[in-house]
Amino acid sequence: MTLKEAMLKVLDDAAAFPEGWNTGLREVFRKEGKDLYETRQRWVWEVLIETPLAEKKVRTIPCRSLEKAQDEMENDISRVVIAEAARFDPQDVVMPDERHAHIADEYRWSIVRRDLLA
Repeated sequence: MTLKEAMLKVLDDAAAFPEGWNTGLREVFRKEGKDLYETRQRWVWEVLIETPLAEKKVRTIPCRSLEKAQDEMENDISRVVIAEAARFDPQDVVMPDERHAHIADEYRWSIVRRDLLA
């Protein structure tokens, strides 16, 4: 059920929902005989980027999925290779696995999973 559908039920049945617009979704679901499930993000994937000259040595990019984190890592690698074209070639990128990469021990990327709910 979408939020719009829930609010239409509230407006159509004023007797069942006397609070009107102030009715909570949990109450709408309860009167429909359904459970309201809340989905919470239990972990996040972080791309850790270590750069040699940055003010902060490690920069992070949080992502909801591993695929998004891998895309972010590849985009940042491409950005560095283009920016440092005089020093590095795309062949200089070393990727020992799909979650780690480095260029000449100066730039390092890694993808780690951080638990949000403990």
